Amino acid sequence: MLGAALLCIALVACMGFFQFRSRAGDAIDMVRSLELGRTGTTVGDGILDYLKDSGIEVVSEGFKPAWGAEQVGNNRWIVNFTFEEGRQATWASWTVDTRSGKIAPRNDLARGVQRGSR
Repeated sequence: MLGAALLCIALVACMGFFQFRSRAGDAIDMVRSLELGRTGTTVGDGILDYLKDSGIEVVSEGFKPAWGAEQVGNNRWIVNFTFEEGRQATWASWTVDTRSGKIAPRNDLARGVQRGSR
């Protein structure tokens, strides 16, 4: 009986994680598909080149650059591209409404990425 209960708990937890990951992926994909300035390249494909061209040295010794999302409301997400610059974590951050499709930069780096200039 206890084994079946633990199995049910594990299944529910896995399904919840899968659903969250799927929804977070939608918000991340919305940002990644934005055009990087007027380059014809998407943010997802060109962000590392943009950072390098802007004079930012992305270090991958501590942790690798990564996309992440945090749900902050019903259909509202904070999407971040986090990377290591020197010895500190730096990120470009956007607010995403998955229902309306509205995407707004939250910091100067995200605004620069969308414009394609720093």
